[in-house]
Amino acid sequence: GSIPFTRSTFLQYFCSFSTWIQEHSPSALLRWDHPLVAPMALFLLVFAVCLLIFGGMVGLLLLTGTPRYRTEPTQLLELIDRALVSQISETEWNAIIGYPIRHDETLDGIRRRAQRLVDEHGSHGRVTRGKPLLDATGQEELTALRDHLARHLAIKERQRSVK
Repeated sequence: GSIPFTRSTFLQYFCSFSTWIQEHSPSALLRWDHPLVAPMALFLLVFAVCLLIFGGMVGLLLLTGTPRYRTEPTQLLELIDRALVSQISETEWNAIIGYPIRHDETLDGIRRRAQRLVDEHGSHGRVTRGKPLLDATGQEELTALRDHLARHLAIKERQRSVK
């Protein structure tokens, strides 16, 4: 069994160690039957395992990057199409429209305008009550925004095919 580590146990080990230093050569500590070997071995084992776990976690965090969601123009077009026919939940709309698009300024402008449309022409819970995401004016403006996005996408496709 294990011995509880109290002040008297500590003093016993310390006195034993100081006596050993005075009476033995340095190689005497390498004996496996010395009273300090078992606690020290256990300490080193626990320390090594903790260091391995901690080092592994730090290495894993350094090797993996921050996950980023990259909204592509076709995804935004499909989202707007689904919103126009009322086949989208508010949660999905807010998750995609609420996330900034940093790689394409034009696409981010369209996203911001779509977000503004919902703020002006929609209300919380419309879809759950069986109504469209936007009122009639908002639907018209979203259709115009969808056409603008489709033209932008067509221009990018033409530019890509020319290269």
